[in-house]
Amino acid sequence: METPEQAYARRQAGSAAQRSRQAAGKHDDEANRWQMDIDVYGREGRDYSDPDKAAEGVRNRDWHRGQAARHTADAERHEAIARPPAPKKRRWRS
Repeated sequence: METPEQAYARRQAGSAAQRSRQAAGKHDDEANRWQMDIDVYGREGRDYSDPDKAAEGVRNRDWHRGQAARHTADAERHEAIARPPAPKKRRWRS
């Protein structure tokens, strides 16, 4: 038997998982943007190389990747809540 609170949590979990997936996608896109900056400014021996900008890009890229991983884990947790419970099996013997 499911309590009203559990039913409400399951109804809300689907949209929460979707929002978490969207946030993870945004952080992943931002991490890729920082990776492009790292690729450009991290080249040594070029006129436009800048180790400080490259180091800042590495920090920001790692932070955004961590946030994307956190949002993905949240989405998986919400999706697990949204799944209906498995029906109980009928047993002939206890």
